[in-house]
Amino acid sequence: FKYKIKLKPGQDTLQPGKWAFPFTFQLPAQGKKGGKLTGSFNVADKTDVSAHVHFQKLRLVGFKSFLDPVEVQIEDGVTGIVGPNGCGKSNVVEALKWVMGETSAKQMRGGEMDDVIFGGTADRPARNIAEVSLILDNANRNAPAEFNDESELEIVRRIERGSGSNYKINGRDVRARDVQLLFADLATGAHSTA
Repeated sequence: FKYKIKLKPGQDTLQPGKWAFPFTFQLPAQGKKGGKLTGSFNVADKTDVSAHVHFQKLRLVGFKSFLDPVEVQIEDGVTGIVGPNGCGKSNVVEALKWVMGETSAKQMRGGEMDDVIFGGTADRPARNIAEVSLILDNANRNAPAEFNDESELEIVRRIERGSGSNYKINGRDVRARDVQLLFADLATGAHSTA
């Protein structure tokens, strides 16, 4: 996890509270001084907790092994992806990363970005288009101001073989950078552990 914690001058610890998680940071040496900062992190006191939105649904069409439309409901609490080897568990995670703006084909386990498009099987022909949609609950209006008009945000990434990706937020064409910044403002993204 990455957190920015600002301490008041002279403060060297954070006080524990409800939902506290212990931590230890190695402080960089300042001049000849350095050391460790220990304490606990209280989720209730985290200033950007209100900036979070809830992931509601993930829709995939033509993405990797998901030729037919699939909708994954993301319920409150912890969501796990389980199944036998080769069933597409990692493809679901990669779809999340991809719709959040991943630009590296290598991170998608491919040689080029077109490799995320369904490549065909003995029984089913290859496709030329893949699309992933992520629906976020924005009922509390915690998204950045330019996207805060709706109670839901739908982020769509679509790729056509040989033509590259297009992005939309709530039906409006946007740049890849806009999608990446949206998720960065929400304290998550393609490379986030959260």
